[in-house]
Amino acid sequence: MQSATMIDDGIGAIWLNEVNCTGSESKLLECAYNADSLHCSHHGDVGIHCFLSCLTKDEGGLRIISGLTANQGRLEIYRYGEWGTVCDYHFDNNDAEVACRQLGFCSGIMQPAHMIDDGIGAIWLNEVNCTGAESTLLQCAYNADSLHCSHHEDVGIHCFLSCSTKDEGDLRITEGFAQNQGRLEIKYKGEWGTVCDNQFANVDAEVACRQL
Repeated sequence: MQSATMIDDGIGAIWLNEVNCTGSESKLLECAYNADSLHCSHHGDVGIHCFLSCLTKDEGGLRIISGLTANQGRLEIYRYGEWGTVCDYHFDNNDAEVACRQLGFCSGIMQPAHMIDDGIGAIWLNEVNCTGAESTLLQCAYNADSLHCSHHEDVGIHCFLSCSTKDEGDLRITEGFAQNQGRLEIKYKGEWGTVCDNQFANVDAEVACRQL
């Protein structure tokens, strides 16, 4: 099902209330229900999400999309015939490592929802909790109930291009007025990135300059 907050309000009659199926019925009207809907409003209209496929082919496949590069962005998983997102609730670096290894990278870290674009469609997984030994994300413990998640909480991952220590920690200066001044960048996990200026002081610059 989809919660009422995820769908548009209907109009007209509200026919059923307190529907309670056993799962063996072939029609909704064969389920137990209450025809008294006087205390219901269209703000409580229910929605459903029907699966395109219940086959297991490609089930649990992962992809990264909407990122600046191919190795970082919003994490999506293929389930029941369509791509959907993963809620960031309890998702941590341990879970990101498993996802990145499944995608063919050596490791990785999570990116919180505020750093990535919101997805659309299904939110397939919630409260993912990997031990780190799993080879696929679906082998981890998770909660399939994502009714309380929104796409504002879609998780992202940043997979490392390399876990080799070769060239790890190399420095360079870029986009300056001269070769000896400009933005400081460091080689880490196979790619170049920047250094935050939070608490960075002259003594830190001295170490960087001596390294260069």
